[in-house]
Amino acid sequence: MAKDRMQSPRSQEIERLSLLIFENSAPLHWLLAKLLPDIAAKDYKIELKDAITKELTGQSFYVQVKGTERATYRNKKSHLHFPIERKYSQLWTDSTAAVFLVVVDVETKNGYWLYAQEFLRHNAGWKKVKKFTYRLPVEQSLEGIAAFDAAASKAIDEMKILSATAEERIEYEQKRLDLKQAMPSSFAVGSELSDEGAGSALPSQARARASFWDSSLSPRFLVG
Repeated sequence: MAKDRMQSPRSQEIERLSLLIFENSAPLHWLLAKLLPDIAAKDYKIELKDAITKELTGQSFYVQVKGTERATYRNKKSHLHFPIERKYSQLWTDSTAAVFLVVVDVETKNGYWLYAQEFLRHNAGWKKVKKFTYRLPVEQSLEGIAAFDAAASKAIDEMKILSATAEERIEYEQKRLDLKQAMPSSFAVGSELSDEGAGSALPSQARARASFWDSSLSPRFLVG
């Protein structure tokens, strides 16, 4: 939560309450590290632990928390609207790690999350104004933290792909082709190996990354 030079007592209360609501919503396999002061518009670095072994997976993402007591809901109350200064949007765009914005309505004691980089890629207008309104779907609530957890894992893989160098992408594609050529014929469909068959032989994490590699080339991730 970005700090103003002078915060009123009520602003401090809203900040503390919103951070507390977020922390209490976080699942046990998220290892939260509070960044003091928040670095580059990021309040937390969150490392993921394996749900079974409890070991760190090496995957992490960042969260910026904002709080409000006068939440603005639009589109038949389907979205919470919250303005963000351009400098913060720029910092998130420049980040090679996934960043999520969480806005907490301290009146209802509920918060809503949004994958910042994906939102900004689809809304290039933020570059032209001092403040840009982020639209957070109310269905993306902290009360349904499992969906947030799944989105975070997806975003981590996506950002690794989007920030990869040309050499890393070529190496990935070569390994993918080598794997397909090395697969036994039982995985083939007709005379060729299917991508689905090749993917099924990979560990789950590798299958996920292969899937994100393919999806990162789609227009959905190239907007903005």
